[in-house]
Amino acid sequence: MQIDLTQGHEGKQILRFSMPIFVGALIQQGFNTVDAWIVGNAIGVPGLAAVGISFPVMTLIAAILIGLGSGTEILLAQAIGKKDTQELRLITDTLLTGILGASIVLSIAGYLSTEALLILLKTPTSVLADATSYLQIIFIGLFGLAGYHTLNGMIRATGNSLVPLIFLGISAGINIVLDLIFVLVFWWGTAGAAWATILAQGFAFLACVIYTNHRLPQMRYHPLHLKWSGRVLREGIRLAIPTAILQGSVSAGRMVIQGMVNGFGGAAAAAYALGMRLDSLASIPIVNFGLAMTTFTGQNVGAGKWKRVIRGEKFAIRLGLAFSASLMILIWFFGASIAGRFIEDADVVAMATEYLRYVSAGYFFASTYTIMHGVMKGTGNTLTPMWIMIFGNIILRVLVAAGLSQHMGVSGIWAAIPIGWTIAFLLTMVYSKRHPLTK
Repeated sequence: MQIDLTQGHEGKQILRFSMPIFVGALIQQGFNTVDAWIVGNAIGVPGLAAVGISFPVMTLIAAILIGLGSGTEILLAQAIGKKDTQELRLITDTLLTGILGASIVLSIAGYLSTEALLILLKTPTSVLADATSYLQIIFIGLFGLAGYHTLNGMIRATGNSLVPLIFLGISAGINIVLDLIFVLVFWWGTAGAAWATILAQGFAFLACVIYTNHRLPQMRYHPLHLKWSGRVLREGIRLAIPTAILQGSVSAGRMVIQGMVNGFGGAAAAAYALGMRLDSLASIPIVNFGLAMTTFTGQNVGAGKWKRVIRGEKFAIRLGLAFSASLMILIWFFGASIAGRFIEDADVVAMATEYLRYVSAGYFFASTYTIMHGVMKGTGNTLTPMWIMIFGNIILRVLVAAGLSQHMGVSGIWAAIPIGWTIAFLLTMVYSKRHPLTK
């Protein structure tokens, strides 16, 4: 189901387009959460800590690849808005080939440096072996991860957010079944959870390739019949590099934070792992409204309909604020009971609950700037969100966390997260006032 985002009521079209993205992300985080539940209950705190410690490293590499893929999605959305079918083929062949090649290089480099990187993060020796095994297997499957996320963005750029949802749902089911078999039946431990993840991602990638080649002939990909364009490559890199740097910097910042948390022991590391998983689940609406606005903006900018972009942004911000209020109430009243479902250790549950309450206080600010940044990216401005996020949400967060943790312990690290979001929000508002949306 393809949606022409340049026609119809802005709010209705944004909701129609964003709902499958929202449900897909919910499924994605859902099976990540099930993965944490299986590992936490089958292996206990050491297993949960090993997976959690690996998470920032894993997301660093994945974020770089996904960031590179964002350039493809922006260019495709704008070309679709212009109805330029020849440009669609050039963008597909050139940028997908480049991203898949980059994933192979990163996979090899990541596999070889896994243990050294985990030691640098002050990983407790009690979980180092499990964390190394888990992360190395994830690196083996990086090609499938990069291919899936890139093709998922390409299909989404056409206005079709339903097909990626279907593939993701099937992939999630495969992931959960394999998790249960590998961890609970074969007793492969954290390595079993990793194998389940990469096999499910490989299926999703293959499904996207088959669909694109059969249903989107203007974007058909065949490695032996490529149409290469240096111009498209340069433009894709121009758009993608800031987002890749941003995503990589966010993950690098998380790695630094992870190192700080690890210094407070295995229980704190497990609480941070659980808290991040639940926070990621709760913030799905916020993140995916931003993704939807990038495609919505790209198509309408390509069609020259700037007033639709402005009206769509206002609608999305109001919707994001409503979701933020609901999530904050949910976390404050039910956060402890939700965390307790994943692990029985009282100290871990208490720290994870405290983490969730701190971060939920910043959801209002995070939702607004996330949507505004999605609009900026759709116009082709990927530099401004990069600089705002690197300063406000990464550098400042790390500095504040380092300072507050000296006086508040691990709670100071939690408090630094909403502080960074608030600064990013203020910087975004200042930029928007000085550079209003206009052609």
